[in-house]
Amino acid sequence: MKKQYETNADRQAAYRARQKAKTAAMEAELARARAEKAPPRDWRQARTPEDWEALRRETTEANKAKRAAAKRLRAEALAAEPETPDTSREALLVENEALKKQLKGTRTQIANLKKEVDLMLGRTKGIAMTKRLNREILFCLHPDRSVSEGRLTKCFQAFSALKIKLFDD
Repeated sequence: MKKQYETNADRQAAYRARQKAKTAAMEAELARARAEKAPPRDWRQARTPEDWEALRRETTEANKAKRAAAKRLRAEALAAEPETPDTSREALLVENEALKKQLKGTRTQIANLKKEVDLMLGRTKGIAMTKRLNREILFCLHPDRSVSEGRLTKCFQAFSALKIKLFDD
């Protein structure tokens, strides 16, 4: 439940008191954190030429170490003996047949996915009907309904006029 104040000045005074308490708590926490560790070097101070030179040397040495490690890894990779694959005619023919089967399966999968996308996006020359017609047909097909002959004929004619494209399941 919110506390009710008599005047706006009372509400403002209470707000200022809460803000002062929060500020005091944050300052105490900051003082505690500063006491626990030494403050970092003030980044706003200008660096001396000696500082810049030391920083440049550190960076240069780190970059040289990285390049040396990369060069060593490349040399190790080149020195490693590459495995010689089985290049006999029979082994290559077997591998070729397996890859052909895999390619055929992948192409079939791609064709099926394209058909599904076309169906979902409505790019096929399939059924295109209004909601009203769909409801009317469902009404006529429902087993609990008794439908007049005229309404049934109308639904049958509308349904027959649709171009329906059937897909395998």
